[in-house]
Amino acid sequence: MAPRVRCCVAVTFADPVAVELDVVRRVLGSRSIDWIVPHITLVPPVDCTPAEAWEWVGRIGAFCTRTAPVDLELQGFATFANRRITGHLPVRVGQEDLERWHGQLTVARSSRSYIPHVTVVENLDSETSSILEHQLSTYELGVRADEVTLLVAQVRGQRREWRPFLRALVGFGGMRRRAHRSVRAVLSRSSPVAHSLRCSQVSCWLMDETGELLGWVEAINGPNGVWVLNAPVLLDSDLVGFGFEELVVGELLDYLSPSTVVARSQVEILDAFGAEPLSLEGARLLGLHRFALTTVGSSAVEDPHTIKWKFLSFSTR
Repeated sequence: MAPRVRCCVAVTFADPVAVELDVVRRVLGSRSIDWIVPHITLVPPVDCTPAEAWEWVGRIGAFCTRTAPVDLELQGFATFANRRITGHLPVRVGQEDLERWHGQLTVARSSRSYIPHVTVVENLDSETSSILEHQLSTYELGVRADEVTLLVAQVRGQRREWRPFLRALVGFGGMRRRAHRSVRAVLSRSSPVAHSLRCSQVSCWLMDETGELLGWVEAINGPNGVWVLNAPVLLDSDLVGFGFEELVVGELLDYLSPSTVVARSQVEILDAFGAEPLSLEGARLLGLHRFALTTVGSSAVEDPHTIKWKFLSFSTR
């Protein structure tokens, strides 16, 4: 099964605007400073396959080609109260432009109204929110909406962290800001849903500097805390043999920090990390004879006792 990822589209800001907004967030006690950059959401988070995420790249590029930057004014302080009270800086000037941007980029329509804003604090009580609304009533900040970013959720510890996957400059033909590396690996929780903190599958996908997906590898949480590695997938056969498989597998293993990883014998990539054959008795002790082998490419009729495994221990790392 292809990995899934949670994405959203937002207006982001360059310094010094981003710095000032982070100062406001820090003063107000925001707990999300380290998890997401200051932004104005254009398309709320959605779950995507890698192919669908790549479609977002093209959609954003086309949008930025035919769109001009707009000047905005953030004024005052307001709150949303759903399950929790969150405080934000409302967009008072330029709201109509952002509503138009939202309408052009949104694929799935929602009955919820779109209110452009920058979230600056979370989990307020009603008394504190009233005080902040009064104290920040005269706050104003002029910003320029000239950068549209595709943000991708990654899980770090017990938190979901949003990182820029693609930054497109509005009015410059969808020009992409290059990554600092020509090739990079991005980790994501996958099935059952990308943003779940408790899931049975983790993926790492390889992209070039433009954000194009080059391949991926998945690890499945098996019995007894063992992670079972699937064979890497490279979409471009010309990349085989140049160490890209080792890059994504290495990133995935560093992220999982496992004590034990196994793979079926035909998954040769694990050999580069010092994997050893696993006996049938070892497989039985790890619970692999009861493991749903269809999740790692086994046919339903294959006898699990005939499957040969490779074993990689991290106890000495």
